[in-house]
Amino acid sequence: MERGLLVELSRNEESALGRISVGIGQSEMRPRDVARLKLLALVEMRGSAVVLTPIGVRRIAKLPDVGSGRA
Repeated sequence: MERGLLVELSRNEESALGRISVGIGQSEMRPRDVARLKLLALVEMRGSAVVLTPIGVRRIAKLPDVGSGRA
């Protein structure tokens, strides 16, 4: 199983992952949160945009309150 699915994320990292999932640009997030998400292979750069990887899509589906306003 991929590490990105197992490792605990901080509240800020979870928030950044949720924001990325709805298309909010990385300029709205802390660079270190985005960097860690990249390190865990949850997000990647496509051109100038940060997008979810397949692992990131699976991780976002596991978050308990996606859609509750936190993401």
